[in-house]
Amino acid sequence: MADDDTDDLELMESAFREVGFKSPIKTFTDGSSMLDYLLSDDGKSASLVLLDLNMPKQNGKFILNKIKHHPELAHIAVIVYSTSSAQQDILEAYQLGCNAYVVKPNCYNEIKKIASGIKKLWFDTSLLLRFRLSLTPAT
Repeated sequence: MADDDTDDLELMESAFREVGFKSPIKTFTDGSSMLDYLLSDDGKSASLVLLDLNMPKQNGKFILNKIKHHPELAHIAVIVYSTSSAQQDILEAYQLGCNAYVVKPNCYNEIKKIASGIKKLWFDTSLLLRFRLSLTPAT
């Protein structure tokens, strides 16, 4: 997850844990740090990214474009998780290759619903992510 708002990172991570998500969750307060991690050996097993659009250094659209055009990262599912509900932001994110666009809610119960939906679709149902996770060596 990449978000410059540490409260949003903590709330989403807590919500994922409450809905039974057990895989490691890496958090970053800017997109460039996340991109560096994804390109490192430690980041090779990443399957899904939650990405805020409005971040310092390099914004989420720039990072999304980098991920989707890099041969070693293009397979990663990217969910944009942003406060913006602007039609232009949504359209541009999909044009850049995001797999889903979710507007950040204002209450924790809604955050838990989003975390549960992401877990169910991307980790319990999606064959690509289940296949990639089965290839990840146990630590």
